[in-house]
Amino acid sequence: MKRATKLWNVIVTSLCVLSGCSLTPSKPDFAADQSAAEAYIQASLTWQMSETRRQHELASITTLLVDQDEVLFSTSQGYADLDEDLETGLDTPYRVGSITKVFTAIALLQLVDEGKVDIDAPLKRYLPEFNIHTSYGQELITIRRVLSHQSGLPSGVDKGFTRYAAIDDLVPILNETFVSFAPDVVFNYSNVGFTLLGLVIERVSGESYDGYLDKHVFSPLKLHQSFVGKQDVRLAHGYESLDEQELPEIRDIAAGDIAMSGHDLARFAQVLLNRGIYQDERGETRRLLSESSFNEMFSVQTDQSLLDSDLPIGLAWLLFSPVSTLSDMPSFAWHGGTTFFFHSSLMLNFELGIASVVLTNSIEGSDAVVEIGSEALALGYELKTGKPYLAHTEPTVVTKKLTTEREVSGQIVPFDESTLKQLEGRYFMPHVGEFSLVRSDSSKSMKVVSEFGELDVIRYSDDSFGVQYKELGFLPFESEELNQLRIEIKHYDDHLLLKERNGVVFAQKAQSLSPLKGNWRNALGQYRHVNPDEDLAIEHVQLREMDGYLIADLTEEGEKETIYFEVQDEYRAVSIGYQRDTKYSLILRSTNSCGWQLNYLGVILIKEVNDEDCY
Repeated sequence: MKRATKLWNVIVTSLCVLSGCSLTPSKPDFAADQSAAEAYIQASLTWQMSETRRQHELASITTLLVDQDEVLFSTSQGYADLDEDLETGLDTPYRVGSITKVFTAIALLQLVDEGKVDIDAPLKRYLPEFNIHTSYGQELITIRRVLSHQSGLPSGVDKGFTRYAAIDDLVPILNETFVSFAPDVVFNYSNVGFTLLGLVIERVSGESYDGYLDKHVFSPLKLHQSFVGKQDVRLAHGYESLDEQELPEIRDIAAGDIAMSGHDLARFAQVLLNRGIYQDERGETRRLLSESSFNEMFSVQTDQSLLDSDLPIGLAWLLFSPVSTLSDMPSFAWHGGTTFFFHSSLMLNFELGIASVVLTNSIEGSDAVVEIGSEALALGYELKTGKPYLAHTEPTVVTKKLTTEREVSGQIVPFDESTLKQLEGRYFMPHVGEFSLVRSDSSKSMKVVSEFGELDVIRYSDDSFGVQYKELGFLPFESEELNQLRIEIKHYDDHLLLKERNGVVFAQKAQSLSPLKGNWRNALGQYRHVNPDEDLAIEHVQLREMDGYLIADLTEEGEKETIYFEVQDEYRAVSIGYQRDTKYSLILRSTNSCGWQLNYLGVILIKEVNDEDCY
């Protein structure tokens, strides 16, 4: 009955929003009337939150906009517990997911300030039992590179993810596999890297991860509704389609297991806006970090990466906007979080001294926290400057005039024969599939052909490429996104790569390979999962060959996924790609004269064989 009542209240509220109060409030002149501007921010963000809850069926959402000293906007809508009729508030803790990484970085930098950790020392100095396979040298996997996601460590390990047992479970799994990339080559967001950093904090400080944060961060900053883990009655419940879900534990606690209230996260943001300076319980001025460590945390670390995404990364912090509407926002830093039905966003503008915080306890709220956080920060910009915030957008229309000579940057130019030959071929897109670049009928132009349809390829005078939507075609992208897309060619490790400008390497050209032979030829066939856990429900894996590439077709909970591999040697293949969750090692072992075993990040698969298959 209570659930029905709450659902009815949501419907009634939505109808109210759609009728009398659904129109966005009229925007005043921010420069002329500060009070009217503040009232508009209150009305506008409240309206947007209500609309977002209605459209996405969110159980709750909490939003705050703050400057160095004051709360400019704060509202919480919805329910922490629908069944118990418990509404959320500014002091309701939510799981903040990967925003946890920011606190892990601060804890480590505090230990650097105390002389207990060398940020440029190898991770192995502090975790001698960590011994992942690498041909680049363990000494290159440094604390700094892990903090900036440039260490080459794998992105994540699903096996055993919902158990607090990083030393017992994660380290042995990593010790059986290989690094994904050479250090300082790719920005590769890594949860497991930060999990290992949490172990470093415990090892060096002699305290548990949660105990260290409580003593050295939460308590000094008076963050009284902040804690690690899910075992706290204050924590908001998690929802999917307004149905409550069971919250699992998280092994990777230092990567994503902090819970905080909106009030606490906003208070933390204010400390950052004041460059780590705060007042303790006795009113004395303290520093969260030394000035040098604070500056280092927000300094770009990725400018030397060979295949970085052109997106500046600090120590844990992302120093670029997640949305184009804030692309010109000065001195910007942010981090988001997603974990088991919770989403969060923390955005900072140091130049104006403002920050936005958004939290939700519904799986459907991923886009909502970023959209509302961005709008709040833009309104904060207007409040502080008195000027409308005009987002920068790339020009979406370029001249269609074709010339035989290179023109100014951004104009369309014809393809030359060498470029056509270089680009023509088949490409793999990790996690998506494949496509081909082929010559058009004119032979002097190109098109991309995939299962989704066709697109014309455009060459620009600055050696980048774009695409144009073809009539009657179909792609799962917005046409505006396609108009903005700029593609660059990169060569690395004997591969031709396609990289989005200010983005990741998203495709790799297929090479002409010899047919598989030896162990991998004999290992082709059907495999079964022999060490399943609550996190993995792989039903079966079919290992096959395609033009010299190794292909794994996985079926998990009725969903199918295809992973492309390149064989490295008789016992190791790596998944194709130069982005997150790629370059994972598939390790082959012979079990007996009749069978083969595969190890994929701790997942063990055994080949299914019949007696007549023995050799």
